[in-house]
Amino acid sequence: MKIVSRVELMSMPKGVWYCEYEPQVVGGINVKDETCYKDIYNNKSKPIDWYMRELLELGCSDERDTKLESGESFSLDDIVGRDGCFADDQLYVVLEKYDLRDIQGWLEVALKVSPGL
Repeated sequence: MKIVSRVELMSMPKGVWYCEYEPQVVGGINVKDETCYKDIYNNKSKPIDWYMRELLELGCSDERDTKLESGESFSLDDIVGRDGCFADDQLYVVLEKYDLRDIQGWLEVALKVSPGL
């Protein structure tokens, strides 16, 4: 894992896995989506935020809660939002290839033992 600044994370491509970071505290895993730009006369010149998918912190949603309470499944594809943190001093931990390979191995085991629909 590698600590990066907000500006560095905004410059990274869609698909990067990351967590919010504060000393001794790492938040839930997110997947970076497209970067949002300040539209100055239709010129994408200044990155200001990004879209993201939360993998482990599933924010509030009445529809999602209703599905879960009734025993239905829901797709992680339904969970897209914006980071919305405009603190320039916020740091992030970016997962590197070897971290993702470890997770891949854990997912392969989970796929073998998890109930499927």
